[in-house]
Order: sequence, then C-alpha cells, then structure tokens
Amino acid sequence: MLNAHIPAVKQQALIGLCMFVGGLWLAWQVGGNIVAGDFSTLEYGGLAVLGCAAAFVILRSWRTGFYLFLVWLLFEDLPRKYMGNGPALFFGKDILAALTYVSLYAAIRKGREKTFRPSFLLPLAIFVWLGAIQIFNSNSPHVFYGLLGFKIYFFYLPMIWVGYALIRNDEDLRKFLMVNALTAAVIGGIGIIQGVVGNGFLNPAVMSPEIARLGNLDKVSPISGHVFNLPVSVFVSTGRYANYLTLVFPLLLGGVAYLILHRLPGRKIVFGAIGIVGAAALLSGGRGCVVTTVGMTFILTIGLL
Repeated sequence: MLNAHIPAVKQQALIGLCMFVGGLWLAWQVGGNIVAGDFSTLEYGGLAVLGCAAAFVILRSWRTGFYLFLVWLLFEDLPRKYMGNGPALFFGKDILAALTYVSLYAAIRKGREKTFRPSFLLPLAIFVWLGAIQIFNSNSPHVFYGLLGFKIYFFYLPMIWVGYALIRNDEDLRKFLMVNALTAAVIGGIGIIQGVVGNGFLNPAVMSPEIARLGNLDKVSPISGHVFNLPVSVFVSTGRYANYLTLVFPLLLGGVAYLILHRLPGRKIVFGAIGIVGAAALLSGGRGCVVTTVGMTFILTIGLL
C-alpha cells in the first residue's frame, strides 16, 4: 500500500516545484515591468488572467456569462480610457458572447435548457444569406471589411435564443431587472459627480488623441456665458452616455411597475435607480436626453395606469 502512494507523492512534489519555479519567473517579469515603468503590459496581463477566470465560469454557467457580458458591455469604455484605444479591448465582449453561446448550446444539448423556433426564421435566414454574399463584394478593398461588417450585423443574433432561455420565470426577470438597476445607478451616479465636480473624476488626465475630444466637451450658455463640462460617466463620449440614459430610463420605469404589480422584492432599489438616472439626465447637458426622459415618464405612467 505504501509503494502505491509513492508515485502520487512524487507527482505532487513535481507539480509543486513547477508552480514554485513558475511563480518566481512571473514575479521576475512583473518586477522588471514595474522597474521599467511598463504598466500597460501588467494591465493587459491582469485582464488576460481575469478573462481566463471568466471563461472558466462561463463554461460552467452560461447565465453568469450573460451577465458578465452585459456588465463588460456597459463598462468597456472605462479601460479604453485608461489603457489606450487599442483594438484588443474591442473584442472582449465578443469573446464573452461567444463563450456564452457555446455554454448555452451545450446546456441545450444536455436537455437542461429549452430553445425555440422563431416564426420569422425564414426571412431572417434570407437576410443572413444576403449578408454572407456581400462579404465577397468585388468592389470592397479587402475581404476583411466584409467579414467585419458581417460580424457587426449578425454576431449578436444568437442573443435572441439566449434571452429566450434566460427569462423562464418571475425570479429570472427580477434578477435581470435588478442587475440593470444597479448598473444604471452606478453609471448615473458617476455622471452626477462629474456634472458637479467636472470630468476630472474617474477620467485620466491624458487620453488617446482619437477619444480625447469626445470625452472633454464644454457647453457654453449663450446668455450667461456659463461653461458646463459635459459628463461622460464610464463612457468615452457624452453622446454615448446620454444614449444610455435614454435607453435605460424606460426600462427602469417598466421594471418598477412589474415589481409593484407582482409584489416582488427590489422595488426600493429600482426606485432609487430611477431617481439617480433622472438626476443624471438633467445633468447630462443634452436637451434631447432630458426631453425624452420627461416624455417617457408621462407616457409610460399614463399607459401603466
């Protein structure tokens, strides 16, 4: 019996030795980057480690993968501002979405999740087929442009099936509404602080030239001459921030009505998020955002009553 355990002990010792040597090499590399002032490599390395951990979690639970994708989609611009506008960051959400698709497909194959056949599947298939043909447009300078356009149009199409499998009961919908309310409260709260103290809050002093002007815009009152620095919150531009507020506000109103009618918990959280997003819209500096928010409030309130 003792001899049977000797190979296992030797194998564990070898694994421990390899991990020790690997840890020393990693510490050497990190120390060298810190001394050289190369923090961008460390940042990308940290994101790579987090990405590997997220991939492991997503393959175990596609629902968690969807929410990781949603949060990264909303906060993607924040690392872009601090780490430069590199193309690698643009594909982070694509990797999360692809892993979610794979995990959901595996769950459907095992019978743990349900799928459906949409009634518009034939016209959708024709539309996808036309998009695939246009990849090989002879007037295009390179086939890469066609592939990129096809990806932009159709890569997130399977989210239809993800959404169908995600919301199966009241608790699933309540969880979705809670995640949206909490993220909206955080994003709106950051925008409110920036509207009061300026865009120096949670924004780097120097940004990439292609996004620097988008993230530091001023609006001047024609009568008083007062200068207002337009907030961007976690986004790279004030326009994207205003569009997000316009989109999420009616979702919050509908969500709180649903929670009230079904007497589900979480109403105070959504009410708080509505107040934060409403104040953020007033401080966004965009008339379109304010008018749309006020109009949505009246229309949805009357409709729900």
